[in-house]
Amino acid sequence: MELLDEEKNNNYEDKEENPVEEKEVPAFFSTSVAFSPLFISTALFFIIQVTRVYFYLGGIQGGTQELVKVDQNCTQAEAGDITGTMMTNFAIFQFGGVGYAFLNGMVIDKSEFFLFIFFIKSSALAATGDKNKALAAGVFLTTTLGISFTGLTLIANTTLQYASFFLSVLHRSFTFGINATVIGLSFPNEHFGKLYGTTQVTYLALKLCNRKF
Repeated sequence: MELLDEEKNNNYEDKEENPVEEKEVPAFFSTSVAFSPLFISTALFFIIQVTRVYFYLGGIQGGTQELVKVDQNCTQAEAGDITGTMMTNFAIFQFGGVGYAFLNGMVIDKSEFFLFIFFIKSSALAATGDKNKALAAGVFLTTTLGISFTGLTLIANTTLQYASFFLSVLHRSFTFGINATVIGLSFPNEHFGKLYGTTQVTYLALKLCNRKF
């Protein structure tokens, strides 16, 4: 018992002699947080990707109908019926988007694997814990998904449109996921809510301005 008390006293004395230094949290409106190049570029990336998503959603039915008409060599009415069925299936893909959300976290956690796939070999990644490389993998994959599904919508092939449905849902999931991930890993936790909210509000403000003018 006396040994335990003595050990506790020694630990307490060590803590007093070597106090833990509290890291000062930078102000929200500073070049380290809200006005930092990283946050500004993150917000712009998010806005561009979300705009891509909603442009796609806004024109998907009309665009798909035109592609089906060319691919199937059918009348406008027949293309409309086929497109209606495809839109029902697209809604199912949308519902499944919740199940894809975890993939963004997997990219960050297993970034070395994904970097290897994309020929950015970094065997020291796991050892160094370089979060910037992990985040870069997520951003790169999000961009690639966006380019892929957009490219497929330009091809007059009905089957490929189903692939674009899947990739578009995956891209949207990654867009919102990587936005939160970059903010969460790159800035103080105390500012997470304000920074994440800023990206959402900024996008909505730009969207309203676009509708007005």
